[in-house]
Amino acid sequence: MVFSISQVGGREAMGILERIARDNSDSEVQEKAIFWIGQEGGSESLEILTDIIDEVIESEIRKKVVFSISQIGGSKAIETLIDIAKNDKDPEVRENAIFWIGQEGGTEGLDALWDIYQTTTDREVKEKIVFSISEVGGKRAVEKLVLIAKNDKDIEVRKKAIFWLGESGDPRAREALLEILEGK
Repeated sequence: MVFSISQVGGREAMGILERIARDNSDSEVQEKAIFWIGQEGGSESLEILTDIIDEVIESEIRKKVVFSISQIGGSKAIETLIDIAKNDKDPEVRENAIFWIGQEGGTEGLDALWDIYQTTTDREVKEKIVFSISEVGGKRAVEKLVLIAKNDKDIEVRKKAIFWLGESGDPRAREALLEILEGK
């Protein structure tokens, strides 16, 4: 039913999907509506999903909202994901937003991930950020991973950065790994 409604398109269909997405009586149907709102894309979808994430309590549903926001794409969706990653009250939802920022890539996402990395002391969050930075890829991402691998106080976080540097195949990463091995 939800799929069929999503295929109709238009304001009326979006209104129906929104009502279903706000109704938590059946989480499976709610999740499908949230998914299709994200697939519709655009500023209206983003606004609806942003409102829903502020209203919903269940962590699993809120993570579905984060995914749907990531599917909208564009700078406004990235800004929304960044806000969720920095400010959401649920650590699982923040980590989910960090993951999707990394999947989206780009300078804005990388800068946000670096900013969050520098302000958190939570190992799990830092490890998620290290992975997400590796997913962004490129010269600046490698530079950030090198900084983490050489300087983070937590050996486990450094290990993750070293691992993802090794996986990158980037010549700069190889040079940095040799320096780390040589104690430079």
